Amino acid sequence: MRALHDRMGATTLLVSHDREEAFAVADRVVIIHGGKVEQIGAAPAITKPSPRVASVSPGPSLESTTRRAIEDALTQTRGRIEGEDGAALLLGLHPATLRSRMRRLGIEWKQF
Repeated sequence: MRALHDRMGATTLLVSHDREEAFAVADRVVIIHGGKVEQIGAAPAITKPSPRVASVSPGPSLESTTRRAIEDALTQTRGRIEGEDGAALLLGLHPATLRSRMRRLGIEWKQF
């Protein structure tokens, strides 16, 4: 994610429940709890979560969320990656990017 962000040179927003993942890619972090901003700052500056946020269980990781989205798209397209009925178009990805992510995540298109 960080490499893509740096290559594009665009402002990006990552919403994550995984503290380590957020800190790995973020320049600045906003911690929100119950719809209210708890902390704002550079990722290294936020060393301890707010006491009210410390007990919140993390949600699924970016990797598991990405895997699920790809698997759902492949199921919906019956394993087709390219073309008008393909998973790449459904996900808004170039087919080569989708294949690369599938390899990285160990997803075999044949199973769909």
